[in-house]
Amino acid sequence: MKMDGRIAVAVTIATMALLGSAIGASQDQDNIISTVDFCTPKKVIKDISKPVYIRPGPDGDVFIVGYEVNSVVYRFDKVGNLKHTFPVEGLALDVAIKNNELYVGIFSKNKVNKYSMDGRFLATVLTTHQPVSVAYDDCEDTFFVGEWTTGKIHVYDGEDFSLKRTISGIGKYPRKIFFDSEDHIRVPAFYEGAVYVYTKCGKFLNKFSFTGVTAAEGLFIDENDNMLLAQRTSPGALHVLDKGGNNMLRIIAGRFVGVSDSYIGPDGTVWVNDYLGNTVYLF
Repeated sequence: MKMDGRIAVAVTIATMALLGSAIGASQDQDNIISTVDFCTPKKVIKDISKPVYIRPGPDGDVFIVGYEVNSVVYRFDKVGNLKHTFPVEGLALDVAIKNNELYVGIFSKNKVNKYSMDGRFLATVLTTHQPVSVAYDDCEDTFFVGEWTTGKIHVYDGEDFSLKRTISGIGKYPRKIFFDSEDHIRVPAFYEGAVYVYTKCGKFLNKFSFTGVTAAEGLFIDENDNMLLAQRTSPGALHVLDKGGNNMLRIIAGRFVGVSDSYIGPDGTVWVNDYLGNTVYLF
Protein backbone atom coordinates (compact mmCIF):
# COMPACT_ATOMS: atom_id res chain seq x y z
CA MET A 1 0.00 0.00 0.00
CA LYS A 2 1.39 3.37 -0.95
CA MET A 3 1.01 6.00 1.74
CA ASP A 4 1.31 9.75 1.54
CA GLY A 5 4.57 10.84 3.20
CA ARG A 6 2.76 12.95 5.81
CA ILE A 7 0.41 10.12 6.73
CA ALA A 8 3.27 7.61 6.90
CA VAL A 9 5.22 9.89 9.22
CA ALA A 10 2.19 10.53 11.41
CA VAL A 11 1.50 6.81 11.77
CA THR A 12 5.13 6.15 12.67
CA ILE A 13 5.14 8.95 15.22
CA ALA A 14 2.05 7.54 16.89
CA THR A 15 3.52 4.05 17.00
CA MET A 16 6.81 5.24 18.46
CA ALA A 17 5.03 7.45 20.98
CA LEU A 18 3.19 4.41 22.34
CA LEU A 19 6.47 2.52 22.54
CA GLY A 20 8.10 5.46 24.29
CA SER A 21 5.38 5.59 26.95
CA ALA A 22 6.03 1.93 27.72
CA ILE A 23 9.77 2.30 28.21
CA GLY A 24 9.75 5.71 29.84
CA ALA A 25 10.47 9.17 28.58
CA SER A 26 14.09 9.79 27.63
CA GLN A 27 15.72 12.90 26.28
CA ASP A 28 18.52 11.09 24.48
CA GLN A 29 18.95 11.04 20.71
CA ASP A 30 17.08 7.74 20.41
CA ASN A 31 13.97 9.43 21.76
CA ILE A 32 14.58 12.50 19.60
CA ILE A 33 14.67 10.62 16.33
CA SER A 34 11.64 8.55 17.32
CA THR A 35 9.41 11.49 18.15
CA VAL A 36 10.62 14.48 16.14
CA ASP A 37 7.99 16.00 13.86
CA PHE A 38 9.31 15.71 10.32
CA CYS A 39 6.12 17.22 8.91
CA THR A 40 6.89 20.73 10.18
CA PRO A 41 10.49 21.96 9.79
CA LYS A 42 11.83 24.60 12.15
CA LYS A 43 13.86 26.11 9.35
CA VAL A 44 14.21 25.64 5.60
CA ILE A 45 17.43 26.80 3.92
CA LYS A 46 16.95 27.05 0.17
CA ASP A 47 19.29 27.59 -2.75
CA ILE A 48 22.13 25.48 -1.35
CA SER A 49 23.44 23.90 -4.53
CA LYS A 50 23.56 20.10 -4.08
CA PRO A 51 24.31 19.93 -0.33
CA VAL A 52 26.19 16.68 0.23
CA TYR A 53 27.76 15.87 3.61
CA ILE A 54 27.39 17.47 7.03
CA ARG A 55 30.10 17.65 9.69
CA PRO A 56 29.82 19.37 13.11
CA GLY A 57 32.40 21.98 14.01
CA PRO A 58 33.45 24.07 16.99
CA ASP A 59 30.94 26.19 18.95
CA GLY A 60 28.06 24.07 17.68
CA ASP A 61 28.61 25.23 14.11
CA VAL A 62 27.71 22.98 11.19
CA PHE A 63 29.68 22.61 7.95
CA ILE A 64 27.99 21.52 4.72
CA VAL A 65 29.68 20.95 1.37
CA GLY A 66 27.82 21.96 -1.80
CA TYR A 67 28.75 19.68 -4.69
CA GLU A 68 29.42 21.98 -7.64
CA VAL A 69 31.99 22.31 -10.44
CA ASN A 70 33.82 24.50 -7.96
CA SER A 71 32.32 23.36 -4.70
CA VAL A 72 31.35 25.63 -1.82
CA VAL A 73 31.76 24.98 1.90
CA TYR A 74 28.96 26.52 3.98
CA ARG A 75 29.33 27.28 7.68
CA PHE A 76 26.14 27.66 9.74
CA ASP A 77 25.60 28.34 13.40
CA LYS A 78 23.68 25.79 15.47
CA VAL A 79 20.27 27.25 14.54
CA GLY A 80 20.94 27.39 10.81
CA ASN A 81 22.08 30.98 10.29
CA LEU A 82 24.72 31.24 7.58
CA LYS A 83 28.02 32.55 8.98
CA HIS A 84 30.14 32.41 5.84
CA THR A 85 31.02 30.42 2.72
CA PHE A 86 34.18 29.75 0.77
CA PRO A 87 34.86 28.08 -2.60
CA VAL A 88 37.25 25.22 -3.24
CA GLU A 89 38.80 24.19 -6.52
CA GLY A 90 36.94 21.33 -8.15
CA LEU A 91 34.22 18.95 -6.98
CA ALA A 92 34.17 18.20 -3.24
CA LEU A 93 31.90 16.18 -0.97
CA ASP A 94 33.29 16.00 2.56
CA VAL A 95 35.18 18.01 5.14
CA ALA A 96 37.04 16.94 8.28
CA ILE A 97 38.07 19.22 11.14
CA LYS A 98 41.26 19.09 13.22
CA ASN A 99 42.64 21.84 15.48
CA ASN A 100 40.40 24.49 13.93
CA GLU A 101 41.53 23.67 10.42
CA LEU A 102 39.43 22.18 7.64
CA TYR A 103 40.46 19.26 5.44
CA VAL A 104 38.43 19.02 2.25
CA GLY A 105 38.55 16.08 -0.14
CA ILE A 106 38.71 17.44 -3.68
CA PHE A 107 37.10 14.56 -5.55
CA SER A 108 37.79 15.78 -9.08
CA LYS A 109 41.42 16.71 -8.34
CA ASN A 110 42.43 13.53 -6.45
CA LYS A 111 43.70 15.35 -3.37
CA VAL A 112 42.89 16.65 0.10
CA ASN A 113 43.42 20.34 0.82
CA LYS A 114 43.78 22.09 4.16
CA TYR A 115 42.03 25.42 4.82
CA SER A 116 41.73 27.83 7.71
CA MET A 117 38.31 28.09 9.35
CA ASP A 118 37.56 31.21 7.31
CA GLY A 119 38.38 29.41 4.05
CA ARG A 120 41.94 30.49 3.35
CA PHE A 121 43.87 27.81 1.44
CA LEU A 122 46.83 26.52 3.46
CA ALA A 123 48.21 23.43 1.72
CA THR A 124 47.57 20.26 -0.22
CA VAL A 125 48.25 17.56 2.37
CA LEU A 126 47.90 14.40 0.30
CA THR A 127 46.93 12.95 -3.06
CA THR A 128 44.58 9.99 -3.40
CA HIS A 129 42.17 8.63 -5.98
CA GLN A 130 38.76 10.38 -5.94
CA PRO A 131 38.46 11.12 -2.19
CA VAL A 132 34.73 10.80 -1.53
CA SER A 133 34.91 11.02 2.27
CA VAL A 134 37.35 12.43 4.82
CA ALA A 135 36.95 11.64 8.53
CA TYR A 136 39.28 12.60 11.38
CA ASP A 137 39.89 10.28 14.34
CA ASP A 138 41.13 12.36 17.26
CA CYS A 139 41.85 9.28 19.39
CA GLU A 140 44.62 8.06 17.09
CA ASP A 141 45.27 11.35 15.29
CA THR A 142 44.55 9.81 11.91
CA PHE A 143 42.58 10.70 8.81
CA PHE A 144 40.39 8.10 7.11
CA VAL A 145 39.98 8.86 3.40
CA GLY A 146 37.55 6.82 1.29
CA GLU A 147 38.12 6.30 -2.43
CA TRP A 148 35.07 6.25 -4.67
CA THR A 149 35.69 3.54 -7.26
CA THR A 150 38.29 1.32 -5.58
CA GLY A 151 36.31 0.28 -2.49
CA LYS A 152 39.23 1.32 -0.26
CA ILE A 153 39.75 3.50 2.78
CA HIS A 154 43.28 4.80 3.34
CA VAL A 155 44.37 5.71 6.87
CA TYR A 156 46.91 8.53 7.13
CA ASP A 157 48.95 9.88 10.01
CA GLY A 158 47.46 13.13 11.29
CA GLU A 159 50.81 14.95 11.38
CA ASP A 160 52.94 13.95 8.41
CA PHE A 161 50.13 12.29 6.36
CA SER A 162 52.14 9.16 5.78
CA LEU A 163 50.05 6.14 4.85
CA LYS A 164 49.54 3.86 7.86
CA ARG A 165 47.25 1.20 6.38
CA THR A 166 44.56 0.52 3.78
CA ILE A 167 41.16 -1.07 4.33
CA SER A 168 39.85 -2.87 1.25
CA GLY A 169 36.75 -4.66 0.04
CA ILE A 170 34.07 -2.10 0.87
CA GLY A 171 31.48 -3.10 -1.68
CA LYS A 172 30.25 -1.07 -4.58
CA TYR A 173 31.52 2.45 -4.09
CA PRO A 174 31.86 3.52 -0.44
CA ARG A 175 30.49 6.88 0.69
CA LYS A 176 30.57 8.85 3.99
CA ILE A 177 32.73 7.39 6.77
CA PHE A 178 31.39 7.51 10.33
CA PHE A 179 32.63 6.13 13.67
CA ASP A 180 30.24 4.41 16.07
CA SER A 181 30.35 4.28 19.89
CA GLU A 182 32.52 1.16 19.81
CA ASP A 183 35.09 2.99 17.68
CA HIS A 184 34.28 0.95 14.60
CA ILE A 185 34.01 2.34 11.09
CA ARG A 186 30.64 2.30 9.38
CA VAL A 187 30.40 3.26 5.73
CA PRO A 188 27.54 2.97 3.21
CA ALA A 189 28.10 1.24 -0.12
CA PHE A 190 26.26 3.44 -2.58
CA TYR A 191 25.06 0.92 -5.16
CA GLU A 192 24.35 -1.86 -2.68
CA GLY A 193 22.10 0.03 -0.28
CA ALA A 194 24.22 -1.51 2.48
CA VAL A 195 26.42 -0.43 5.38
CA TYR A 196 29.80 -2.09 6.03
CA VAL A 197 31.36 -2.26 9.49
CA TYR A 198 35.11 -2.57 10.11
CA THR A 199 37.49 -2.08 12.99
CA LYS A 200 39.81 0.87 12.58
CA CYS A 201 42.57 -1.64 11.93
CA GLY A 202 40.66 -2.95 8.93
CA LYS A 203 39.09 -6.16 10.20
CA PHE A 204 35.70 -6.81 8.58
CA LEU A 205 32.93 -7.17 11.19
CA ASN A 206 29.58 -6.99 9.46
CA LYS A 207 27.51 -5.91 6.52
CA PHE A 208 23.96 -4.62 6.90
CA SER A 209 21.78 -4.89 3.78
CA PHE A 210 18.39 -3.21 3.65
CA THR A 211 15.52 -4.03 1.32
CA GLY A 212 14.28 -1.00 -0.54
CA VAL A 213 17.31 1.19 0.16
CA THR A 214 18.96 2.42 -3.02
CA ALA A 215 21.79 4.90 -3.51
CA ALA A 216 22.95 4.76 0.13
CA GLU A 217 24.70 8.09 0.57
CA GLY A 218 25.33 9.83 3.90
CA LEU A 219 25.36 8.21 7.33
CA PHE A 220 24.88 9.64 10.82
CA ILE A 221 25.04 7.49 13.97
CA ASP A 222 23.39 8.75 17.15
CA GLU A 223 24.62 8.19 20.71
CA ASN A 224 22.70 4.89 20.87
CA ASP A 225 24.26 3.72 17.58
CA ASN A 226 21.00 4.02 15.67
CA MET A 227 21.86 4.71 12.05
CA LEU A 228 20.35 7.48 9.94
CA LEU A 229 20.97 6.35 6.37
CA ALA A 230 20.28 8.76 3.52
CA GLN A 231 18.74 7.59 0.25
CA ARG A 232 19.68 9.95 -2.56
CA THR A 233 17.57 8.56 -5.39
CA SER A 234 14.25 10.26 -6.04
CA PRO A 235 12.01 10.11 -4.11
CA GLY A 236 14.53 10.60 -1.33
CA ALA A 237 14.18 9.21 2.15
CA LEU A 238 15.91 9.02 5.51
CA HIS A 239 16.00 5.49 6.93
CA VAL A 240 16.39 5.09 10.68
CA LEU A 241 17.80 1.70 11.69
CA ASP A 242 18.81 0.16 14.99
CA LYS A 243 22.41 -0.51 16.01
CA GLY A 244 22.46 -4.05 14.69
CA GLY A 245 20.85 -3.11 11.40
CA ASN A 246 18.03 -5.57 12.07
CA ASN A 247 15.08 -3.24 12.48
CA MET A 248 13.90 -0.31 10.43
CA LEU A 249 12.72 2.04 13.19
CA ARG A 250 11.43 4.74 10.91
CA ILE A 251 11.33 5.93 7.32
CA ILE A 252 11.03 9.67 6.71
CA ALA A 253 9.79 10.28 3.18
CA GLY A 254 7.32 12.35 1.20
CA ARG A 255 9.03 15.73 1.60
CA PHE A 256 12.47 15.20 0.09
CA VAL A 257 13.64 14.87 -3.51
CA GLY A 258 16.92 13.06 -2.79
CA VAL A 259 18.54 12.94 0.66
CA SER A 260 22.33 12.97 0.91
CA ASP A 261 23.01 13.26 4.66
CA SER A 262 21.67 14.07 8.13
CA TYR A 263 22.91 15.19 11.54
CA ILE A 264 21.48 15.51 15.05
CA GLY A 265 22.81 18.51 16.95
CA PRO A 266 23.43 18.61 20.72
CA ASP A 267 20.12 20.45 21.20
CA GLY A 268 18.18 17.73 19.36
CA THR A 269 17.81 19.62 16.09
CA VAL A 270 17.81 17.22 13.14
CA TRP A 271 19.47 18.52 9.97
CA VAL A 272 18.62 16.88 6.63
CA ASN A 273 20.38 17.65 3.33
CA ASP A 274 18.07 17.33 0.33
CA TYR A 275 20.74 17.04 -2.34
CA LEU A 276 18.39 16.87 -5.33
CA GLY A 277 16.12 19.55 -3.86
CA ASN A 278 18.99 21.99 -3.23
CA THR A 279 17.63 22.52 0.27
CA VAL A 280 18.67 21.96 3.90
CA TYR A 281 15.93 21.26 6.47
CA LEU A 282 16.08 21.68 10.24
CA PHE A 283 13.52 19.76 12.34
